[in-house]
Parts: sequence; structure tokens; C-alpha cells
Amino acid sequence: MKIHFITLNPYVKIFGLRTKANQTAENYGIRNREIECIESGLSAIASLGHELAVSMTFQYNSPVNELQGKTFSDMLYFISIGKTFKQKLQLGIVSAIPFSESFTFHGSKITGSCFYSSYEGNVNLSSIPLWIKIGYQFNTGKSRNMINREKEHIDNLPKKGF
Repeated sequence: MKIHFITLNPYVKIFGLRTKANQTAENYGIRNREIECIESGLSAIASLGHELAVSMTFQYNSPVNELQGKTFSDMLYFISIGKTFKQKLQLGIVSAIPFSESFTFHGSKITGSCFYSSYEGNVNLSSIPLWIKIGYQFNTGKSRNMINREKEHIDNLPKKGF
């Protein structure tokens, strides 16, 4: 979606996840599980003029059930500002999860009869982690015009049955 000088690119996936234990698993206390899940993301770019752009990328996935436990991760987002020079060279600064001192990139909790396990893979961050981003676009070869062909029109015939 383009709104004035801002371009938004959203992504949302909502789904139900079910696990079904077989007889052997039920003998060990593992039960059927059901959870509603969401995967979401958003990228936004604001063109500020003079080849200057601010962008933000966001991603969140809800915890996901597995047979005996669940996996999870924290919300992830990046904020960046960049400038393009001569339509080829791009320089910018990127920050990931500013003002957060720790980020769980993958976690897991498993529960069973007489068993419990919990794991969190964390990344420790500085208050405002910064990276310098450099990019260069190469253009080689000759520019050629696209071939324009006539489009084929296919009639949708009604199908038999209900």
C-alpha cells in the first residue's frame, strides 16, 4: 500500500494448530493440544526527499504448540535511515530492537510426566545497537525493450454439478 510518501507492506497469517497424541503418547500423559496462532510482519518505508529514506521492519510470531511443549520467540524489529548517492551507492544506519537489553530468538518449554525443560536462546544487546549499512547497485549490459504480446482471453465455461 502506498499512502503519500509512505509505503506499507503488511503480512498477517492466522491459523489453528492442533496436535493429536496416539495411544502410546497418551499412556505417558501426553494430551491433545489446540492453539490459535498468528504470524505477522510489517515493513514500512518513508521517502523523505533528497534520496533520504527511513524504514522499519517488524515481525512477530505467537508461541506454537508442539506435541509436548511449545516454541516461542520475541518480537523482532529494525529501524533504519539511509541516503542514496548518484542512484547507485546507499549508506545507512540500522538499529535492531532499540532500548531492549535482551532478545529471545528461540525458546522452548517441554512438559511431561515427571519431566520439565525450559530453554531460551537470548541475544544480549547494548541499549541502542547500531550497524552501518553500505550497498551498491551494479547495472551492466544493454537495456532492451520488453516484447509486447497480445494477451490470450480464456472463457470460463460453467462446470457441471453443484
